[in-house]
Amino acid sequence: MKISTKYLTPIFLFLIPFLITGIPYWLIPVQEITLPITLINPALISVAIATIALHYFTENSFMRSVNIMALVLPVVVMIRVIVEGVIDPTSHNLWPFELIIAVILGYSVSLPSAIAGLLLRKLFHRPKIKSDF
Repeated sequence: MKISTKYLTPIFLFLIPFLITGIPYWLIPVQEITLPITLINPALISVAIATIALHYFTENSFMRSVNIMALVLPVVVMIRVIVEGVIDPTSHNLWPFELIIAVILGYSVSLPSAIAGLLLRKLFHRPKIKSDF
């Protein structure tokens, strides 16, 4: 069975910043969370680097790279909302606003990073990644 890196690379590059930003965010007690301040931390650099790498190393279009990586923060926030909502349904009664803040922050990080990836793609020869293992 052949596994295509066309699908593995975006998944891998999504999961790395997802875990790097998610684990510290999930460990913060719910009473201490203030969005977007809680999400603005050095872990956002992992989202930026992964966005640059995704656009540089894959054949994805500009908007596909932006959209994939912009969803890292909203997914992190929604996992917390779902888990804590199951435990205490009144804990995240303003979750739509939390999601909107995470989407805006996600795009504000991934859009400039994808532009950097686009510039790298234009300036330097991109290595070809073989899809056969």
